[in-house]
Amino acid sequence: MNAPHNLAFALAMVRASATGTPQQPRRALADREARTAVVETLHEAAAVSSPLRRPNRAAVAAALARLDAACRRGRADANRSSEWQAPPTDQLLGEWRLVFTLNKRGQAMLKERASTAGPWWSTPGMYFPLRAGLIIQAPPGGATDGHAAAGVIRNQAWLPGRCLGIEFEGPWRFQPEHARLQFNFYRMYVHALGTAYGPFAVAGGKQALEDEDARTQRCRLPFFTFFHVDQRVLAGRGRGGGLALWAREPHVS
Repeated sequence: MNAPHNLAFALAMVRASATGTPQQPRRALADREARTAVVETLHEAAAVSSPLRRPNRAAVAAALARLDAACRRGRADANRSSEWQAPPTDQLLGEWRLVFTLNKRGQAMLKERASTAGPWWSTPGMYFPLRAGLIIQAPPGGATDGHAAAGVIRNQAWLPGRCLGIEFEGPWRFQPEHARLQFNFYRMYVHALGTAYGPFAVAGGKQALEDEDARTQRCRLPFFTFFHVDQRVLAGRGRGGGLALWAREPHVS
């Protein structure tokens, strides 16, 4: 894959979506081509661990921003529903390794950039340096449809060699109309040299997601809004506005 070509293509699409350029007759075709290119970039970022061979950070950041913008347009305009659709809940299940993050400042930098030139330290986004990720498990009985879905989610982070790690656990619930996974961590474990210590209570956490007004839930609970998922990668926006890319770990169903 020609990474510089895909990077330039993705950056152009990000700038176009930010400026609100009127739609052209060939816009749909251009969007499909751009989506294919940026998804390939995310697949490469997830599969290649060597810093010398994986896509540069600007390419991955632009790819995430492009897909996020397409998701927002698809939800805002019913006539463009084919551009993006909420992922089936069962596609989210499994273990996901955190690959790349892009905070809100990095997103603003990406929109303002006129080119990909610049020192490496000014490039937005970062490949996550530690072993970290999510484990999303199905609810009891396997039901994963709509608001009834309430399974278990774990968020883990490990030092090199997995000698020391931390794990948060709690319930999750998926809102398909927003592609939003809400969660509430209520207990924590500490892992050291192969031994797990805990559980320890997390302040403010609850074991169940109580049925409250949807607006109250949106304001109170952390969440991820997912804008792309396939058999290899998962991409989403957190409550704080940052974007993230995860790679599916194949040994967990």
